[in-house]
Amino acid sequence: MTYSYVHDKINTDAFPNALPIFDKSMMTGRGRGKYWYRQAARDEGTRFFRDKLARFFPDHPLLYII
Repeated sequence: MTYSYVHDKINTDAFPNALPIFDKSMMTGRGRGKYWYRQAARDEGTRFFRDKLARFFPDHPLLYII
């Protein structure tokens, strides 16, 4: 869940009506202009995806989420 200002510009240009996902208040710096979500937000996202994927693919184990 690493993100940068460049990613934000590309996504904003490609999807102008999408919700903004680049929010520095929810992120922490990773160096060289890269940011990633703080641990609480990453944990919430991981839980969300694990729950959704388990519902649609109950017989397939999820090994990791990047």
